[in-house]
Amino acid sequence: MKFDADPKTLLYVEDEPEAVQLFQVAMEQVGVVFQLEAAAGLEAAFMVLDRAAARPMAVLLDFGLGRFKGTDLLRWMRGRPEYSQTEVAVFSGLDSERQVTESYEAGADYYLAKPAAFESVLDIADRINRGFVRPSKDLFLYPLVTSPSYRPPRGVAGIYDAVRRHKLN
Repeated sequence: MKFDADPKTLLYVEDEPEAVQLFQVAMEQVGVVFQLEAAAGLEAAFMVLDRAAARPMAVLLDFGLGRFKGTDLLRWMRGRPEYSQTEVAVFSGLDSERQVTESYEAGADYYLAKPAAFESVLDIADRINRGFVRPSKDLFLYPLVTSPSYRPPRGVAGIYDAVRRHKLN
């Protein structure tokens, strides 16, 4: 059975309204062509995904969602045929090897550390936008892990190698 993706929708699951607002400002500044749907936490994300007529093209998923983890939602998504191939980037301020490993084990396609500088948020919004403008078989979130503004989480040795191995397998 084939499930259609909405080619112009990005779901951002984030429980901190300030982080969503910052991303929205960055989107406006780069003139994005995609629609952002924000879900303020795990329960809201379940409701959005459960009622969606067409699945989002991709999901930016915060690792820490209050008393829950983004990986809880990710495991649910990977267990459902309509979301098993949806591209998911865990986008988190947490930077331990444990979080990176847990994210990939739950089915994340990417793990991205949230940048501290607004210029880096602009870069991420711009790269996502370029992916929506020119989709490729490599999918649009891949360039984020090799973005000049992306910095591997402190204490996680070889994150680039781990990501490359993950993408090649």
